Amino acid sequence: MKRSNIILLLTVAFAAIYFIYPPAFGFISVDQQGNPTDLMSKFWFNSLPSKIKLDLEQSVNHIKIIGNEGATVSLEINQGTSHLLNSDDLQNFDYKRNKDTLEIRLNKGDTYLYLEQPIAVESISCTNQVNLQLIPIQSQDSIQQLAINLENDCQLEMGAYTKKYKNGSVSGSSGPVKIKNLKLDLSNQSKAYLSGLQTDKCTVNLTDAYLNCEQSRYIDSLKIHLNGKSTVKNTYSAKPYRRTEVIENPNKSNIGHLIVSGDMSYFNKEFITSKTQITIQ
Repeated sequence: MKRSNIILLLTVAFAAIYFIYPPAFGFISVDQQGNPTDLMSKFWFNSLPSKIKLDLEQSVNHIKIIGNEGATVSLEINQGTSHLLNSDDLQNFDYKRNKDTLEIRLNKGDTYLYLEQPIAVESISCTNQVNLQLIPIQSQDSIQQLAINLENDCQLEMGAYTKKYKNGSVSGSSGPVKIKNLKLDLSNQSKAYLSGLQTDKCTVNLTDAYLNCEQSRYIDSLKIHLNGKSTVKNTYSAKPYRRTEVIENPNKSNIGHLIVSGDMSYFNKEFITSKTQITIQ
């Protein structure tokens, strides 16, 4: 057989294996919990380091997260003297740095990320079905300002986390989350649940999106602009997961002043507690 024919046959064989069984080339297939689904994936999974510790040269100002269907990321941001990113879920995401922006691309499963740096992150953007459980900087002082953008069916839960533990996972909450000035921009079926939030001013732009402040601790001024099929809710429901700090004073609304503007087609005052001061613009 001619050498050229042998090379051609080998090329076709390798291409067929690549498309039929990618794990043979080091691609790892994992289930919703981030565990390998076959023997070859398990081999590569155990051969690679399971934990990263990325020493950043300088602080990042912006975080961009690109999601994947069924993927969840718990992001804890702490203030400290180091510049580092830690995770035990290396196989569940890819990351790169572009100037002052940290880009995280999720694969499958639950991912826990720990970011430490001396300054606060200025903005977080999520797209493509990101399920983000966010634990902002935990300190005695409030974060001065933070902007969060969600689009394409993303979901934010403030102050919550899911972290792997041995063969399972543990979930919990942390708070209160203190942010003096919080800006939210939600679109395309995205949702935000502001659990344990304590803020002086929260400005929100909703476009075919939903905001739930039921579990927020206290928002002094909440200014919302509605577009399309969008609404907001802070009515209390009798559920066992109600945070104790939310019900410390049942006779007081957890929103000092709600200011609403834009398309009011889906805004319903029945979703707002009767104790909340509402201004329609």
